[in-house]
Amino acid sequence: MGKVRRNMGFSMITVAFFFLFNPNISVVDISPDFIGYILIVKGLSCLYDINGYMDHARSLFKKAALVSTAEFISFFVLFGMVQPNEKATSYLLFPIIFAVLKLVLLIPAYKSLFLGMNYLGTRLGGTAVFESKKRKKGGKTVTEAISSFTMSFLAFKSVMSFVPELSSLTSYEYFDSYATVDWYKYIGLYRSVSFVAVLSVGIVWLVKIVKYFNSVKRDRAFVEAIENKYRSEILTNENLFTRRRVRMGLIIIGIGAFACVDLYINRINILPDLVAVGLWIWAYATLKKEAKHFKLGILFNSFFALSSIFKSVVEGYFFGNYTLTLVYKSADAYYSYILMQVAAIIENISFILAAVSVFMLLRDVINLHTGHIYTMEHSGKMNDDLHRELRAAIIPILVFTVISAACGIAYVALLYGHMLINEIMWMIDLVFGVAFAVVVLKGVNEITENVKSRYLLA
Repeated sequence: MGKVRRNMGFSMITVAFFFLFNPNISVVDISPDFIGYILIVKGLSCLYDINGYMDHARSLFKKAALVSTAEFISFFVLFGMVQPNEKATSYLLFPIIFAVLKLVLLIPAYKSLFLGMNYLGTRLGGTAVFESKKRKKGGKTVTEAISSFTMSFLAFKSVMSFVPELSSLTSYEYFDSYATVDWYKYIGLYRSVSFVAVLSVGIVWLVKIVKYFNSVKRDRAFVEAIENKYRSEILTNENLFTRRRVRMGLIIIGIGAFACVDLYINRINILPDLVAVGLWIWAYATLKKEAKHFKLGILFNSFFALSSIFKSVVEGYFFGNYTLTLVYKSADAYYSYILMQVAAIIENISFILAAVSVFMLLRDVINLHTGHIYTMEHSGKMNDDLHRELRAAIIPILVFTVISAACGIAYVALLYGHMLINEIMWMIDLVFGVAFAVVVLKGVNEITENVKSRYLLA
């Protein structure tokens, strides 16, 4: 069951803007924007249920958070992986790409946010939303004024993130001459000017938008009207929250399946199965009401977690102290190699048990949350047929679980062997790992669609 957020989320939305007013220098953001977008998404978690504009805005801010996260990660790519002679170009290319992506998302997102404020103000008597902004040639409401200013600031901030980097294009040699034009040597100055300019405008924007949402929060009659609408129309809809909870649990299961894929670099799995375990235990916690074998599922996944840790420790010890060429030359290396194979066998057996627990959880969700809710003629037989069809759709999960586990064991067993055979085995392991994840995702999608149909028709 959901709950009413304090001030209907307006306080959290206000806090978000403190992460969004600062300038970006290329892709460097001292106060990551994705934190602000996540706070806005959380702040809209009640409002989006009662207004379509807010729903659209929330969806776009979610996507903007993902883009901003990718931009944050690109900072480490630029400073850690890009060749020195390519950095100047990358400092220009990356911010242009992210600026375009963010503008495509953020302009309609903020537009929908303020249209939603207008809609709620009109329907529920929000006086703060419609305060007039005096101007010489007529007036704008404060919502219209802050909306226009926000669009302008977004464009200005995005463009200024890469304008200083354009100076990298002026560094070239004239034909038949040694004379050069290199404005890039003043890049520090350009970035400083850009930073100050955006910060100045950003502070003004921050003051105005915080003032706007604070005035909305002080309009107690308006906020209480929204709260009453949410309580009467949304909180009473148990099917809505059940559908969301089940959908969230299914999504987590799907992500966990992809986290099971083995990605080896220098023979070390860089995506430990511990990530998948954490996600599947989270899924069990989310779907605890549905899980008939909850304790068994947690037990199997805990075993998977411990075996994953054990395998990682053993692998790290072997490759940290020995090489494969020493396996039959050193007794210590040989026993360490055998221990690594044993660890791989134990981990893959535990993986099978964990995957079986996920299969059981999906089966429980099928039985409880798919089919028709209302009793009608032939509805029982229709539900039974649907359940059999959905259970049959997830059986391939068990098949690919066993195949993927066998490939994982074979890969470790064949480490000491011909390089070509080892590489082929790694590719086979990767292919079947991805196939397992795809099969799980396919089953999850089919179940999710049927859960959605059940509760939308209720």
